[in-house]
Amino acid sequence: KGKKSSKHEPKSEKEPDLETARANAALWELKLKTTEQDLSDYRGAHHNMARMNEQLTNQLYRSEQNAVGMTGYWQREVEDREEKIRMLEDKLKTQEALALQKRNKQAQDFKMLQDELRIMEENEARLEKELNVMRKSMDFSKKEHEENLRKTEDNFQRDKTNLKREMMLLCNQEIAQMKLDHHEAIV
Repeated sequence: KGKKSSKHEPKSEKEPDLETARANAALWELKLKTTEQDLSDYRGAHHNMARMNEQLTNQLYRSEQNAVGMTGYWQREVEDREEKIRMLEDKLKTQEALALQKRNKQAQDFKMLQDELRIMEENEARLEKELNVMRKSMDFSKKEHEENLRKTEDNFQRDKTNLKREMMLLCNQEIAQMKLDHHEAIV
């Protein structure tokens, strides 16, 4: 339509259209410059964002590498500590087993000592009984011996007295006989 009407329109009408077109062209040119500036700004911002994104990606990669390294390090530390814990637990179990064996041995030794002590006490009681029996026997023997000794002394004293009496009698008889013999001899 614009082309058809332009052929038929007079020249005076064409000028305002030309000015409008020029104004429109200047406006579009300004819009184009603004758009190009915006595009340039956007490209710069895009470039900056891409660079920042790359830096952030690199930083994230390094952080991930560090995190993986630290995770590995801590994992090794945890494994080392778990191994140490396992070794200490094994050592503790061994020591507990040794302590239990030692305690059992000490209990057996203590029981054996108690048995020996009981046997010694029984022997001592038996020996004490035997000693008492021997003392009683010795006391009885001593009393019997003393009684026998007293009887023997009594018998000795009786026999001595009897012997003295008999001797005196014999002596008196001998003296009497001697006197008699002496008297007969004198007569």
